Amino acid sequence: GTTGTILQVTDGATQNSFAGVLVEKASIVATNITNAVGTIDLAQGNVHYFTTNGSGASTADIIYKGGNNLSAFMKVGDNISVSLISKPNNSEYVNAVTIDGGAVTEEWSGGSTPSGASGAASSFTITTINITRYAATGTPNSDYLVLCAATNYA
Repeated sequence: GTTGTILQVTDGATQNSFAGVLVEKASIVATNITNAVGTIDLAQGNVHYFTTNGSGASTADIIYKGGNNLSAFMKVGDNISVSLISKPNNSEYVNAVTIDGGAVTEEWSGGSTPSGASGAASSFTITTINITRYAATGTPNSDYLVLCAATNYA
């Protein structure tokens, strides 16, 4: 016969756990992305589910540990992926990202920044934001490659 070992690692800072199947904590937020300024805190996980219907153009305001600390946490060469699950209600869409309060230039799947909602009242949208730190100038727009995509599920 064969034997195997399952490695269990728990990271208390981000609440991620690996024990054969990678499970990541999702932050369930009782608001929408439009009203979520300061709540896309990666210390709460990299998946955020906004449970109320949104309205209009929204900015994904990404922070870490309650403040503008992501730049202190990420080193050059680090990459993270953030998923925002929202209920667009024929209206809400993400069209901008900030990191630590600073605007960044996003590159969008398909080549165009969203200009309207991608989903009906009973649907969900996942906006995926992939962030790669490639420099350490101290200015988010000069330090990060930000790749975004919005996918609707009905």
